[in-house]
Parts: sequence; C-alpha cells; structure tokens
Amino acid sequence: MDRSDLLAFSDNTLYECSRFSAEGTRYICKLMDAYVTNATRRSRALTVTQTVCIALRFFCHGNLHAFSW
Repeated sequence: MDRSDLLAFSDNTLYECSRFSAEGTRYICKLMDAYVTNATRRSRALTVTQTVCIALRFFCHGNLHAFSW
C-alpha cells in the first residue's frame, strides 16, 4: 500500500485515526483546498490531503504523539 495516499486506507482505519471516512475527508479537503494548498512542490511539501489528515488526527486525539498510519 502506498502510505503517501492516506485515503487508500480502509474507512475503519481512517475512522479510528480521524473520526472521518475517506469520503468525509475528501469533502473537507475540497473545502480547505484554497487555504492549505502549497504554491510549490519544493522540499516535498505536504499535499492538501496529507495536511488535512494530520490536522484531523490531531483534533481527534489532542496530541502529536504516535502519528503513524
């Protein structure tokens, strides 16, 4: 599995990590795209999906520990 595509995980796994399904996360990404899109891909900037998934995981768990998918 390509770990850079966080929405490739099962909905059960995504729900455990962020309390949202892949469809819900895609919807949030669409809403947030204009606000979190990086102007460049230099230095391997995070994608919108990665940024949103990291934020959702933080909001769900309330800390920065154990950020593994």
